[in-house]
Amino acid sequence: MLTPGEVKKLLTYCETEEPTLTPYACLCVFGGLRPEREALNMIDDDINEDQIFVPKEIAKDGEDRWIEPLTQNFNKWIKHIKKRDGSFQKVKNLKCKFIKAKKVIGRD
Repeated sequence: MLTPGEVKKLLTYCETEEPTLTPYACLCVFGGLRPEREALNMIDDDINEDQIFVPKEIAKDGEDRWIEPLTQNFNKWIKHIKKRDGSFQKVKNLKCKFIKAKKVIGRD
C-alpha cells in the first residue's frame, strides 16, 4: 500500500516522465485493480466517470465486476486521462517503466 506522499510522487513522475503510465497507475492506486492482470488489460470502453467494468476474461475470480462509486479524486483523473488521444490503452514496456517509477518513490 502506498502512502499519500508516495501516490503524489508516483503520479507526478508518471505525468512528467511517462504519461502513458498514468492511466495504469490510477487504475491500480484509485481503482484497486490488480496490476498484473486487470489494470494491465483494461480498455477505454470499460472506463467512464461513473464506473469501471472489469470483464470476466481478465477478472481474478472469472466473473464480471463493476467498480462503483468512484472517488471524486479518481473521477477527476479519469476525466483528465480521457482528454488524451488513446487514453486507456496497454502500456508498451510496462514492466521497465514501472520499475523506474517505483525507484522514484523509493520502492524498489
